[in-house]
Parts: sequence; C-alpha cells; structure tokens
Amino acid sequence: MKIRDKGFFVTMGVCILAVGAVAAVSLSYVFPREDDTVPPVTSTTAPTTTTTAAQQVQTPVTNVPDLRTTTTTTTTAAVTTTAPPMADLYVLPLTNEVKKAFSKGELVFSETMQDWRIHNGTDFAGKAGAEVKAAANGTVKAIFEDTLWGHTVEIDHGFGIVSRYCGVSARNIQVGDTVKAGDPIGILTAVPCEEADGAHLHLEILSSDKPLDPVAVIGLEVRQ
Repeated sequence: MKIRDKGFFVTMGVCILAVGAVAAVSLSYVFPREDDTVPPVTSTTAPTTTTTAAQQVQTPVTNVPDLRTTTTTTTTAAVTTTAPPMADLYVLPLTNEVKKAFSKGELVFSETMQDWRIHNGTDFAGKAGAEVKAAANGTVKAIFEDTLWGHTVEIDHGFGIVSRYCGVSARNIQVGDTVKAGDPIGILTAVPCEEADGAHLHLEILSSDKPLDPVAVIGLEVRQ
C-alpha cells in the first residue's frame, strides 16, 4: 500500500470520530443519563404575597348616616296643665253664714284687739266643737297652734293655692295626708285675736301668699 493511501484512511477515520462525538452529545440532551441532574420542577402554587395595610382594599360601609347633612331633632311633647275653675273645686268648710267679710285691703275694727286692721279672711259662724271640712282637694301642709289665731290647719291645693283654717283643732289628719273636698279635718275651737266675735272659723285662701276673698273663690251662695 502506498503512503498516500494511508493518509486517506487516516483522514476518513478522523471524520468518522468527529461525527460520532457530535451524535453522542446530541443524544445526551434527548435521553439524559440516570446520574444527570434533573431540572427543578416549577411549582404551580400561587406565590404568597404580603399585603401591607396601605395596600388592603377597604369595603365601603353604606349604613352609616352622613353627619354632615343629617340633623338630629329631639321633640318633647308639650305638657299643658290647666287648673279647673275654682268654683268647681271648693265647698263650704262650715256654715254659709258670714260673720265678718274679707276686707279687700280696707281696715276693719277689731273688738278683741281694739284697733283697726286688715281682715285677710272670712269668718264663718259656727258652734264650738262643730266639724270643719276641707274646702277642696289637697295635701295637709301644716298643723300648728298660733298665739293670735289659735289651732290652725293649712292645706296645699296645688297651683300655688293654700287654704288656712284658724280656730280648728286637727282631728285624724297629719302633715302629708291627702284630703278631698268635704273631708273632715278637725273641730271648731277659738280664735284668740277674734274672741269677742264668738265661735267661728276664720278661713284664709292664699294664692302665692297673696290673700284672696274666700267667698269669691268658693263661688257658692253664702249668707252675709
């Protein structure tokens, strides 16, 4: 064999080896060996995202009133207090005989005191020991004995009206008791500063401490 023929075969061998090496590398990518490292599997789980307070979505609240346009109004029911006519409230506490009338500001001579003075009440004739009645519904305000006016009972009728019974000794009542018009409140005794006028009830009716004419307040027929 000639030398040049040997060169030909050497060249062919080198080419065959080169082709084989390229094929081997290509097959290693298609069919990996057991000892090759397997690429990591990508997870299908959604990534966890940390949301800050500023990123949180706030759900709007729709049931809160708009204080900028809403006005709160408090309505208080009007309370009307109407006092019944006095003539419908009062009854005569003793007899209908007037011994001394209400003076209406003018001075009246006192036989007992021997002087001239204002008579702030009405004197109703009666007998010692006679039953005296409440002139109207009310609450017993006071029971006391006065040097000039003797045993005295006061009844509060509300609306600023108070009746005062001078010369009456209280029976079966005490301060704070509720009485009705015509209820017995005591017995007739004496009025020291009017003793010369005989047995009688000195009745005063006051409105906010201002004396009123008892006969006009009671509004019933009396004999004068």
